[in-house]
Amino acid sequence: MKHNFLSILGILILTCNFAFANSEEMFYYAGNEKCQLTLISHKRALLRPSTEKKESYVERIGARLQIETVEKSSNEILEFDSIGKLSLPVFSINNEFEAVLLPEVILHPKDSTRDVSRLCEEFHLTLRKSTSLYQIYSLPLDSDVISIANILYESGYFDFAYPNFFCPAEKFAYIPNDPYFQFQIACHNTGQTMYNGHTGSVDADINAPEAWDITKGSWNVVVAVFDDGVTAEHPDLPSWRQCRYNGSNFGSGNVNDPSPVGNDNHGNACAGVIGATMDNEAGIAGIAPQCRILPIRWDATSSPDDMADGILFAVNHGANIISCSWGYNSSSTILYPVIKNAIDTAIAHNVIVLFAAGNTANHVVDNDGYVCFPANADAPNLITVGASDRYDYMANYSPISWQIDFVAPSHRAYANQISGESFEMWSIDVPGPYGSNPIPSNLADGVLIEGTCIPNSGLGYLAYTGCFGGTSHACPVVAGVVALMLSVNPDLTPSEVYDILKVSSAKVGGYTYTDGRSDEMGYGRVDAYAAVTAAQTLADLKNIEIEGSAYFCDSSYYYVRNVPDGALINWSISSLSFIGPRILGDTNKDSVLLGNLHVNPPFPIYDSLIIKGQNPYSLQDTNLVKSPMDRKGKLSVTVSKGGLSYTKTKTLFRIQIGKPEITVSDPQTNWPLFTPKTFTVTNCTEVADESIEWTVTQRFLYDTTLVYQTTGRSLTYTPYGFGNFDVTACNKDMQCGSTSTTKTYYVTFQKGRENTTKRATSNMDTPSSEQNENYKFIEDGQLYIKKGDNIYTIQGVLKK
Repeated sequence: MKHNFLSILGILILTCNFAFANSEEMFYYAGNEKCQLTLISHKRALLRPSTEKKESYVERIGARLQIETVEKSSNEILEFDSIGKLSLPVFSINNEFEAVLLPEVILHPKDSTRDVSRLCEEFHLTLRKSTSLYQIYSLPLDSDVISIANILYESGYFDFAYPNFFCPAEKFAYIPNDPYFQFQIACHNTGQTMYNGHTGSVDADINAPEAWDITKGSWNVVVAVFDDGVTAEHPDLPSWRQCRYNGSNFGSGNVNDPSPVGNDNHGNACAGVIGATMDNEAGIAGIAPQCRILPIRWDATSSPDDMADGILFAVNHGANIISCSWGYNSSSTILYPVIKNAIDTAIAHNVIVLFAAGNTANHVVDNDGYVCFPANADAPNLITVGASDRYDYMANYSPISWQIDFVAPSHRAYANQISGESFEMWSIDVPGPYGSNPIPSNLADGVLIEGTCIPNSGLGYLAYTGCFGGTSHACPVVAGVVALMLSVNPDLTPSEVYDILKVSSAKVGGYTYTDGRSDEMGYGRVDAYAAVTAAQTLADLKNIEIEGSAYFCDSSYYYVRNVPDGALINWSISSLSFIGPRILGDTNKDSVLLGNLHVNPPFPIYDSLIIKGQNPYSLQDTNLVKSPMDRKGKLSVTVSKGGLSYTKTKTLFRIQIGKPEITVSDPQTNWPLFTPKTFTVTNCTEVADESIEWTVTQRFLYDTTLVYQTTGRSLTYTPYGFGNFDVTACNKDMQCGSTSTTKTYYVTFQKGRENTTKRATSNMDTPSSEQNENYKFIEDGQLYIKKGDNIYTIQGVLKK
């Protein structure tokens, strides 16, 4: 039998111990299940509050939380250290994982109508967030959050009530079964020991397994590898995953065969990094293994115009991306204009073009190197790729330059630069005794021994190599990441891809990043998971829609729908009479902007409102357009999230568009009594006849009477009374309601051939319709009565 909740509450409050001395026996209720809590005494989570009022810190904290080791344990649940950081306890939950205790309880009442004001008062609870699924209440910093949460649940009045913990969910990163994947440190660096004994830094990689949880590529995404050829029917890149076209060889030999010759394996290695088959229990795993490769070949016989032709060949044969790990040993930015022109043309056709920066530096002897042509070409949205190493630093050979856009992992240094270093990146090779495995003479450097096989075991091991590197390796790494981005958002433009990589790349290496970039690493080391997530975010941002009439009314509402969670919204409007757009205001899902937004003279003051709500958001502005010249404007909404933004624009028209224009059979403003006039609407041709409504109104002294009403494109009316007559044509088909035009006439009396003006008196009757033939009128001070066809005189003269 349940006891009275408030009675239980009072007893438990008196017995509640607000220090957790016996932390090993603590627990909380997860439904009916008890979850054991063990205080980790040597750890505290430090959080700097965002406001001076320490109890008001409650906002999302993940990015500002730092777990540190402390020398001594503390029995205080919450405290502040010497520099003002909030110190939170760290618990082990069921001895499985760690979580940080926040001074909050999260609960859901069984009865939504129950009054919890007494509850809030007793425990000093402050509502922080309320949804249909749960409510979060914050507590004073000296509260025993665990005990209070248990009290609430044991009352029986809540579906759940437990302490609010912070513990980020883990990404279940996908690890393929390809045997050499363990050496692909560019994709997944765990600090593992490589075949050559080298180790690296944990997470000095592109987070490929995390990205593969989202996508492994799309068949519709085609990456052109413009290099020295790709083997047909390679065991890890079969021809059915290649787009092999006639005319794709711009070097020597058969123009229709883009296969490598002899030991040429550079193109294979680049293609394998991007698209080698995953999970076939052989070889390596490509970064975008479900995308297709379009091989295009060049060699030493290819001229600059051949190279330009090869780029255009990729464009004309459906490539979405062109990966180029080649260049000319020149710092000139316009060495061969024909190639620069081809790059510009490809980008203009919405193709993403990437070039390796070159390997001209040697930082151990302070040689910064330079970016080679055409990677240094001044082509907007061309992606120039440098190299990072297994420690997330700049590779020793990668140039320092403002022309570096991004870096990706590759080998650390050449053997003649740093002792013991050499090529160590893995990819596919020409099958058999050719290519890079066994090691040919041109790769032998004292670390790599000619004739040695790397790898030297495994299924078909001679079709793979562990001896690739340089910015030549880094470039296809970024190309593979871009392929994953296009797989989740195929509408990305080159500029959008560039912007996404800017905001998603990791600022690693400890270098100075100014406005997000450094000359050593560009905008940072690419992160496949962050880039793919950002590509999805941009796709979500581009789904927004502005709803509301294209005609601006006196009071109009505009809604933006499909706004992603956490996005910031900004409204603006521009008019033909404005110099530029005026900002109306910005907000997000959890805030509201009210009141007037002032714009400096000579621009008007806007009355605007963005209404709070989950979705949609709305803008109300009762006077956006101030001037009669402001007949047209553009309403824009920009949504931003994660450093990305997208703007949707709606053109607005003033309501005057669609205003009826009236022609009249007799344009005279004096309208003789009993004489018909015909009125016709000559515009609004797109409007149905029944949408034009006519009204005739008689105004006499202080009285106004509707005497006739009809619909149609024209009106013929005969007046049977005196006074002012208003003839109005109204277009009722307008988005904002209606708009009308009125013509006003004064009806006069016709006697024989002489028109005499009739003057009204207070005792004159007014007919209510055309059919009323009985009325009074005055002529020369004499009162007459008309009945049917007869007119009668009443003796006596009235004063005028």
